[in-house]
Amino acid sequence: MSRYSVFVATAAGLTLALIALGVLPTSRLAGPGSLPALVVGCSIGFVACVLGALPTAVVRAEPRNTMILALAAMGIRFGVASVAAVVLALASNLPKAPLLIWTAIGYLAMLPLETRFILRSSIGHSGPKPLEIS
Repeated sequence: MSRYSVFVATAAGLTLALIALGVLPTSRLAGPGSLPALVVGCSIGFVACVLGALPTAVVRAEPRNTMILALAAMGIRFGVASVAAVVLALASNLPKAPLLIWTAIGYLAMLPLETRFILRSSIGHSGPKPLEIS
């Protein structure tokens, strides 16, 4: 099993846990009609996290290029989450406040997981060593 598939499975489990934890407060504060917004908002965070980690999973960079991959991952993740949230908030019938709140919560909950994945992927690199200048 690859490191990326373990990452995706862990992200899916975290998303399901967030949804389970959010059902009661969301239905009490925003009404039972807002539960689809909870699911969609957490799913946006999941999809953004999985797509954001793709550069690190696909490209085996040298350790000195790890920061570039991390920045690319951050940009992809933020772009996917923000565009999806804005499009769905404007174009769907989902309640906007719960959708945007749960998108932000899902995004923030996935951040440590993705950071850990990027760090472990870069530490596990066994490619050529950078040149040393003496």
